[in-house]
Amino acid sequence: ANKTLEYFKEYIKEREKKGFSDCDTLILSRTGKKLTRRAVQLMIDKYCEKNGLADLEVTPHTFRHSCTSILRRNMVEDSLICSILGWKEGMMGHYTDMLMLDELKIKSCNII
Repeated sequence: ANKTLEYFKEYIKEREKKGFSDCDTLILSRTGKKLTRRAVQLMIDKYCEKNGLADLEVTPHTFRHSCTSILRRNMVEDSLICSILGWKEGMMGHYTDMLMLDELKIKSCNII
């Protein structure tokens, strides 16, 4: 957890150096703009292809479900998961309890 915080602090410093400090969005493109869903999907497709995972249909939302599943397995409080991943109250359990992700997709998110 401390290492993750260090990476975020380093990222924020780099953003400030580039003049992107007054943006409400955390993760930005190289040009300082908000990433579009399509741009993120293209990056995911690229890395899936590179790692032999192209047939798994991994989407940005797959990462959200994968992170939720991993955090819940590690007994992280649901309120914290909702806060981090933006789940609306009562919705997270509905989606994750349905086991929408298989283990292969969770592993693919970790690989990417």
